[in-house]
Amino acid sequence: CDQNELNYITNSKNTGKSIELLKRWGLEEIIVTNGSYGSTIYSKSEGEFNIPSFKPNRFKDTTGCGDTYTAIYAYSRLRGYPIYKAGLLASAGASLKIERIGPLSTSIECIKEKIKEDSKQRIFN
Repeated sequence: CDQNELNYITNSKNTGKSIELLKRWGLEEIIVTNGSYGSTIYSKSEGEFNIPSFKPNRFKDTTGCGDTYTAIYAYSRLRGYPIYKAGLLASAGASLKIERIGPLSTSIECIKEKIKEDSKQRIFN
């Protein structure tokens, strides 16, 4: 969810209290997105992860970016990626989604390449 949705769900404007409440409700991982400012993933067992955003090469369509982020994150976690790497994949995939109208249609390898190009690091082998 984004910050406004988090506030609404928990009836609180205090992020820390909201996250703790969601954890008490049984959520193991909570993602709070913040558009071009990235996202934060809160893990009940592993702590907090700040995920950067990735700048798209062009802006075409932001519709469905949250869904794209969520789908890639879930896919990555189910494939065994650690939280931070799954968050990077989700963020980069959402950035690639912005570049074209319609659903994202690219491979996980292309998403990894976007991360490599933007971060100048070898996060993925």
